Amino acid sequence: MRVLEGYIKNVEKLRMRLKVRRLEILDNPIEENPGAGKSNIPSNPIERETMKCLDDDYYLNLDKIIRGVEHVYNKADDEVKEIMRLKYWEPKLGLETWEQLAEEMHYSKTSILRVRERYLREFANKIDFVNSDF
Repeated sequence: MRVLEGYIKNVEKLRMRLKVRRLEILDNPIEENPGAGKSNIPSNPIERETMKCLDDDYYLNLDKIIRGVEHVYNKADDEVKEIMRLKYWEPKLGLETWEQLAEEMHYSKTSILRVRERYLREFANKIDFVNSDF
């Protein structure tokens, strides 16, 4: 769960990493026609950029994580969005623990942890996360 929460908490850093990775991929020149035969590389520059990114596992993994966070957040109701915002992106002083957050949001600790498990499980399924803790 900590790994998944780390992804959610650091989604902005992951977005920045994705942009940097894209620039790294696009900056890495490939030999256009190494064998001097007919090239199978698309002539359209946008297609060529897309193909390079789709061939990079690290890029695809970052993209999947970011899209997973966005999917879970956009699908959530307003209360869950508020929980995620307060817990991960805009924490307030005195709301560091789940118990404190539950009290602030008028939930029991058990209920808020159930909500947490539900959205983390959905996120894990969305990004194909495999772990024995779930």
